[in-house]
Amino acid sequence: MNKNLSKFITNLWEKSAEKKRLTFFEKIFFLILCFFEKFYCIIFFIAQTFGKKNGNKIVPNLKVISVGNLSVGGTGKSVFVGFLVQILDAKHCSIISRGYGGSRSGDKSFLVSDGQNYFCTPDVCGDEPYMLAQSLHVPVVVGKDRYKSCLFLRENFGISKEYAILDDGYQNHQLKKDFEIVLVDARSPFGNRHCLPAGNLREKDYLRADVIILTHADEINASEEKSEIFFSEKISKIKTKFFPKFDQDKIFCGIHKPVGLFLFDEQQVELHDYKDKKFLVLAAIGSFSGFVQSLQNFGIQTDQILQFPDHHNYLDEDVALIFDIVKKHGLSGVITTQKDWSKLSFLMEKYKNELAIFIFRIAFEFLTTDEEILFKKYLNN
Repeated sequence: MNKNLSKFITNLWEKSAEKKRLTFFEKIFFLILCFFEKFYCIIFFIAQTFGKKNGNKIVPNLKVISVGNLSVGGTGKSVFVGFLVQILDAKHCSIISRGYGGSRSGDKSFLVSDGQNYFCTPDVCGDEPYMLAQSLHVPVVVGKDRYKSCLFLRENFGISKEYAILDDGYQNHQLKKDFEIVLVDARSPFGNRHCLPAGNLREKDYLRADVIILTHADEINASEEKSEIFFSEKISKIKTKFFPKFDQDKIFCGIHKPVGLFLFDEQQVELHDYKDKKFLVLAAIGSFSGFVQSLQNFGIQTDQILQFPDHHNYLDEDVALIFDIVKKHGLSGVITTQKDWSKLSFLMEKYKNELAIFIFRIAFEFLTTDEEILFKKYLNN
């Protein structure tokens, strides 16, 4: 899709979600999108029905845990997958991915990493699978057919990998899942409540999930100075308003907690080393504004901002643009995400002595210890 058109549609989603007044042209365009939304919903329903009827295959001695969402864009799946690997123990885990954005096509599954070695680059497998392999050090298998990917996993690793974590698997029915986790951004749970292309929802059916996790739950009062009681009431209202038919005890709240800045994703930088410095912030992610806000909340000065489309494949001219901006404004370096670094690292390797690249790491945490204990209980059961 044309970049300008994609940006226009995304802005239209946001304006309609926030009940902002639309121009006459925006209203007409939005009505056209709503018309096509009906066709999308029909096609989606047929595809899902067919997938359920012909899928749900079982791979013996493998527990399949799906992490997905109802919408397009960032809800923090990658960060949560990292949390799962941590609590389940990396030596027992593997990740199965579709490999969105990768150049390799066809039904054949392939290995991105065995947990130590890498067998392809991000442009082949997609940025997220490579980033997960890079940061978690677990086997990552990419393929169009998730069932075949699990068989491939079994052929290469035997029964040493007990858990297969299905990245972005809520709408996929090729495999029978043992545990279904759906992530929803608490700041805007259902957006403007429309499905594609009139809104950012893929679907509205949350009842297939075993648990629902509201991510960024600590940010729902970002612009308000309210009491803890008010915050609790607001969370409760979100749960009952958007998920009235779901077991409320199985809806959890999580936060994306900043870990810090890491120079070239290796050495952590102390707060006093960057507190008064200015940086160029760049990323190609679904929730760019949230990324910028997290940096500002962490005390980092975001002097210049450079946003690319989600899953953007960086080129040499992008690196040249980055250099120009940093030099022109006399900045101390560049800050980006782990996902973006997985691709930029190949282009930036020869410039390490000329430009400082800092990776902002984020970790998932439950809002309270009690919620984490209860979640682990459901997961173990």
